[in-house]
Amino acid sequence: MNQIKFALGITTALFLLLGGSAMAATGEESQLKKQSDEINATASTTEGQKTVVQKITTNFSVTEKQVQALRDKKLGYGEMTIALSLSQSLPGGITDENIAKIVSLRQGPPVMGWGKVAKELDLKLGKAIDQTKNVNREARQENHQENHGNSDMHKDQRGNSANHGSMERGQGQGRGMSKGR
Repeated sequence: MNQIKFALGITTALFLLLGGSAMAATGEESQLKKQSDEINATASTTEGQKTVVQKITTNFSVTEKQVQALRDKKLGYGEMTIALSLSQSLPGGITDENIAKIVSLRQGPPVMGWGKVAKELDLKLGKAIDQTKNVNREARQENHQENHGNSDMHKDQRGNSANHGSMERGQGQGRGMSKGR
């Protein structure tokens, strides 16, 4: 009876251990998918596309020609960011050979998820998640600034325009005005 309990305990521990790592990979892949989808959404306009391409070329030190070559292989900008990040972690860094290896594993056959691609190459997804988030954040910020300007005019809580950057007397939110005015 004790042997059965022991075997059951070992089996349960292994299941929880292996299940936990599978869940972590799934969580990492879902984070990558979310960031990838957001990058692609930012690139859905002409200006957004220019911004995303610029962020990819800057963050990964690649050329626009290399970016276009990956687009020609049917990679979205988000997937491209992930592939370049993984490639960066391989010996030799971002080379055409490393990129081709990653894209080949991803596109198959058989088609692999990013977790399996990373595992096949003995890499971790953490760095790819961080770099994908970084490209996404930078592209969204720059795209937002281009679309909304970078002036001192902002909406207050009621939606009224307020010039928070003005130093002229009597302007702004009314702070510092003397009594009796």
